Amino acid sequence: MARKPAILIVCAALLGALATPAPSSAAGGLVGKLAAGACSAEKAKIGKRAFAKRYGAKRPTRTCIKRTKAAARRAVAAATDECLVELEEYGEEEFYLEWETFPACVEDYAAWIMDGGGFEDDGSEEDDGDFL
Repeated sequence: MARKPAILIVCAALLGALATPAPSSAAGGLVGKLAAGACSAEKAKIGKRAFAKRYGAKRPTRTCIKRTKAAARRAVAAATDECLVELEEYGEEEFYLEWETFPACVEDYAAWIMDGGGFEDDGSEEDDGDFL
């Protein structure tokens, strides 16, 4: 099992890279992408006028993204933790058959969290055994 320490080192490096604050460039990485998506969805849901009223008439989308980035960072951190748990629980081969890359797992889970999903414990110890 010499591969386990190597996997953990790679995952720790990825975690460190994901935990680093996103640059304030236009792209902004995954955190910026998630925040922008959440703001776009909110604008579509409440309408342009209500969105501008909530975030200001001047650059409301930019303001929304700035306010939403903290939640996006938390979502990325929670998603990273969940992906590390899955990697450890199911093993490298099964994990990568499902996700192909570690960042793909993180992005999917983070998007799900931002869309209102979450990792809530219902108190049961049951596991349906399904990986998917």
